[in-house]
Amino acid sequence: MFLATIKGKLTLLLAVLVIGFSILGYESIKSGSDGKMAATRLMNIGLIEARMAESMMELRGFQIFLKEERVKGFETYYQEAIKLLDELLPTIRSEKSQSLVKGVKKNLQEWHELNIPRVDILKKYGVLVNDAGFAQSHPTDHATLIKLTSDSARSFDGAMKTVKELSAMVKKNNFDTLENDEIMSLIVIGVNALVVIGLCFVLINSIGASIGKAKSGIERIRHEKALNLKLDIGSRDEMNDIVQMQNTLDR
Repeated sequence: MFLATIKGKLTLLLAVLVIGFSILGYESIKSGSDGKMAATRLMNIGLIEARMAESMMELRGFQIFLKEERVKGFETYYQEAIKLLDELLPTIRSEKSQSLVKGVKKNLQEWHELNIPRVDILKKYGVLVNDAGFAQSHPTDHATLIKLTSDSARSFDGAMKTVKELSAMVKKNNFDTLENDEIMSLIVIGVNALVVIGLCFVLINSIGASIGKAKSGIERIRHEKALNLKLDIGSRDEMNDIVQMQNTLDR
């Protein structure tokens, strides 16, 4: 039998070591990949939150200074936030987290749509909207502006609240995954060490027993001067081959 020989036993030990280190290598690669994805997701969520805040600040800047570049900034940061949300969605594995990403996008789109007519009113009347008499001179547009401002604030607050909830959930899920990866790596190391140590113990005892029996038999021949004594160590390994050669020489 293959495992009856010393070479076969050492080959088995080598195979166990290779398999064990291969599994450990896979776990290390998986842990590194999970860590990279966790960092990427959290970074993207942070960028989304930042772009949303920047878009809001540009909108407020336009309301105060009525400069066209502020409107362009509002649109640019909004589009970047939407793009980041679209890029984030495929990287999220949890269905609940995916639902939150979609919720942020929906709220953000509603906020943007509400601000299009709001910007048009601001462009149309300029600084007059801040005048005390604007409500009396343009009651319809004033009422529309007030409603749009209120609805816009509610949509934006909803989007920001959902982003923070998403960030907390993604952080928890990813940290749990990394913790599980660490536990799996420790389990693999522990199991591999136990198997190797156990196998080494068995191999050392097996090989040592064969060597011990062969040595004992040869010592007996030397002491008794019985060259015709046939040795049998009860194994089929290389030590048995040596003993059989000794038996042949004795004859």
